[in-house]
This record gives sequence, structure tokens and C-alpha cells, in this order.
Amino acid sequence: STMEVLDGIGSQTALFSFGGQTGDPEPKFLKVKKFEEPKWLPVHAARASALEAAGGTPTDKAYAGLADYIRKHKPDVTLTLTDGSPDDEASTIEQIRKLKPNTRMVAFGIGENPGSAQNITGQLNKFGYAKVFSVYGISGLPNKVVNLIAPNR
Repeated sequence: STMEVLDGIGSQTALFSFGGQTGDPEPKFLKVKKFEEPKWLPVHAARASALEAAGGTPTDKAYAGLADYIRKHKPDVTLTLTDGSPDDEASTIEQIRKLKPNTRMVAFGIGENPGSAQNITGQLNKFGYAKVFSVYGISGLPNKVVNLIAPNR
């Protein structure tokens, strides 16, 4: 629903998913929607609804895999949604540092309850993101994302 709202207010969006088991050499990428696709369509919604957690959080590898795409498109904001800490914290900090000249790095943590959301916020704050938010339960996410990208809507 967040992507549909952003599309409705004219924000240019892209959505990528990554995942894998801890120890996998490369994260598995799913290109849900690229910037080159102008509208959010039912096919994108179907891809997004099929996403599943895979057990690992290879954030550094995902950022490295998206680096050329981010350098090419220079998005205003790159949002990362996560329910846990990266597998390799030092490498994630380095990848965020490399991406910052091309985009504003923002992280959203999604916790199971208020305490876990607060814990995720504390973890994410140490990685060098421009802004960090956490919610518990996914229902709080759309408003925070839309307010970040389109605060004057």
C-alpha cells in the first residue's frame, strides 16, 4: 500500500528485495519494480506480496549489488526495511558510506512489539544512516514512509 500511495502522489519509485540464509555467498535479489517502470502495477503488487523472509540479513551485499544502479539514478532517498541487524556490520557501514554521495540513506526497522522496534532503532542508529525509524507491526509503515518522502502532501 505504501508503494501505491507514493505512486499516487507522483513519487518515482523502485523496489528491490534481497535475502538469503546466513553464510550464503550472494544475496538473492528480486527486482519488484525499477525506476524505468513508470507506474506501480498489479504485477508489482503481486511480486511484493510474494516476498518471504529467508533468515539472513546480507545488507552489505545488497548495497554492493545496488551500488551501480544507485549511482546511475541518484534517488533522493534509499529506504531499507529490515527486521534485524545486518550479518556483517562493518561491511554494511562501509557500503552506506560509499552510497551516501548518491542518495540519502534511511532505514526502517520493523519489530514485533514496541520493545523490539526500539531495539532495532538502537541497532540501526550505529550504521550511519541519515535517518532511522522503527515501527511495530507493518501498519505504521505507510504513513512514516510517505511523510519522509512527501512531507508537504
